[in-house]
Amino acid sequence: MLHLPLQAAEDALAVLQEFRASGYRSPVLALERLQQADAPGARASLEHRWRFDAALSRLALAIGAPELADTAVRRLQTMAESEACAPCSAVLVVRREQQAESSDPESLRRSLAELSTLPDPTDPPLRFEWLTARARAHALLGQDDAAIADLLTAADVAEAGGLSSDLVLALDALGRANATRRDLKRALEFSARGIALAREMGFQYGLVRLLFNRSYQLAQLKENPERRSALLEVVQLSKSTRGLENFNRDALINLAALSNDLQEYHQAAGFALEAEKLVDRKSDPNGEAFALVNRGVAWVHLGRTEEGLALVQQAIVIAEKTASSGGDKRELADLIEQQVRALEAAGRSQPALAALHRWVRLNTELTNSQREQAIAMLQESVAAQQRLREIERLRLENDRSEAELELRRWRERAWAAAALAVALLAFLIWRRLTRSRRVNRRLRKDVARLSDESHRDALTGVGNRRFGEERLQHLDADNSARPEAERARVALLLLDADHFKRVNDTHGHAAGDAVLIELSRRMRAVLRDGDAVVRWGGEEFLLILPRADEQGLGVLTRRLLAAIGSQPFALPQGQQQPVRVSAGGLIWTAGSGVAWSTLLALADAALYRAKTDGRNRAVLAFGATSVSGDEADHLDALIVQGRLRLDTVAGVPVQ
Repeated sequence: MLHLPLQAAEDALAVLQEFRASGYRSPVLALERLQQADAPGARASLEHRWRFDAALSRLALAIGAPELADTAVRRLQTMAESEACAPCSAVLVVRREQQAESSDPESLRRSLAELSTLPDPTDPPLRFEWLTARARAHALLGQDDAAIADLLTAADVAEAGGLSSDLVLALDALGRANATRRDLKRALEFSARGIALAREMGFQYGLVRLLFNRSYQLAQLKENPERRSALLEVVQLSKSTRGLENFNRDALINLAALSNDLQEYHQAAGFALEAEKLVDRKSDPNGEAFALVNRGVAWVHLGRTEEGLALVQQAIVIAEKTASSGGDKRELADLIEQQVRALEAAGRSQPALAALHRWVRLNTELTNSQREQAIAMLQESVAAQQRLREIERLRLENDRSEAELELRRWRERAWAAAALAVALLAFLIWRRLTRSRRVNRRLRKDVARLSDESHRDALTGVGNRRFGEERLQHLDADNSARPEAERARVALLLLDADHFKRVNDTHGHAAGDAVLIELSRRMRAVLRDGDAVVRWGGEEFLLILPRADEQGLGVLTRRLLAAIGSQPFALPQGQQQPVRVSAGGLIWTAGSGVAWSTLLALADAALYRAKTDGRNRAVLAFGATSVSGDEADHLDALIVQGRLRLDTVAGVPVQ
């Protein structure tokens, strides 16, 4: 009988070299192949052993195998301690950053500080990992420019070191980072370069990642044919490769959504149904929700109305459970938006309006939350700068104290040289005091500037929500001690740009930003000194108008609607876009004991009435001196009770 010799195991380091030069089909398959290879034994060189465990832990973390990663990390720790392995120590710092689950700013800053204090590694693969880990921390802290700078350096390191697969991954990360910064031109340039390189070297995993992320960049530009082509290629490349199932599922979900947008409902239903088969309902409930909602929308348009709406509602319930247990509420908002479209297509106007109202409130909540996070980060930055300046001030004070002690010692030692010593030390004190005053003046200016920035909307330059709330609280407190006849009457007017989402969807976010900037400018041009424009949330603004009565509010509202709607808005690409607004307003007596927040809820209800009455108008609610929070949404009941009167101010007619 003929016995065939067993095939010898591959050398692990040769496998790693092949991965760097040619990539791999998926991280799962790459890890399996590395585990089956002939790993360096205890007698192997230190370099061979740390390189193997560095690669093993990196791949294990990439596929979500923490126990395997921990085993490799422990071996690296042993090498660092018992064999003084400097590269091992560097890998350990990088892995700690990659394993960290916390994303709060303080933890991220500590990780970034630890990474930045490492000596710049000279080994190309290790230096590449160090730079990309640092870029990740920068990106999570919102420091996009610093993240891109590290990624550009990482790409240069990979290219110079012949690390072709790492270069592909760096180009993908650069595409995503530039897309986050809304520089879509550069994002597409990086992704195109990465795709060409991945095709040339046969790096399937890198190609799938790049094509999938490129589809999101193309979605922002409404490049639907190229986006569809990219997603179809992702499905083709990933459907038969173990370890790429998530890409296959997500590409099918996106294809279903794109087909619905293009009114290709049969294809949408097919893609969605195929995606549902791939979803792990326990680990990815929102994936199931998006697949269901896409199939539901398609069925509604195909005439299977009740079944389709039931699927949409089932998706909403799943997303609500996920959000209530700490999931991303933005995904719930996206699903509710799809529900609005499905209900409109089914002709269910009242449920559609209710869902739209819920979507608006949820988006306002998310916008406020993002704004609060940005303000918190700004405040932390201000506090850090103040601490540094306080340290400098204390150091100067200490220098002055030392100078005074030195003066006394000189007096005790040599009366003959006292005059000279006093003069010299006085000069030193004067110089240090002068420097201290300069530092303190600079500190006061910086604090004043940062305080102003924390009260201003970065895009439009008008007051932000924090500024508006403090202004209203100040008015309320100032008037509370005054006699009733002397209390200030303040007009509150909430405005919302009509069909603003269409501007973003049609022309892009840069055009939307231009509209908000011009809208703010036109409002400020109409208002008086002492009036305030506040960006309350998204495309919604609050005008705070002291010394106003009902007649004056009506006149000012008419002028505002005319100023905004009479001339189209210029967009960055040269187009002209007509913009109209809807508004809700009322008169508030500051210091009367009626909370401004309650009356703002009434103004919001009046704004909603203006929207439902056809938009391009303002509804002014007069006469309500005391309204509870529960009553604010029931305008008709307040009118019947004789406690409220509504006046409508029409905007400029649509040509």
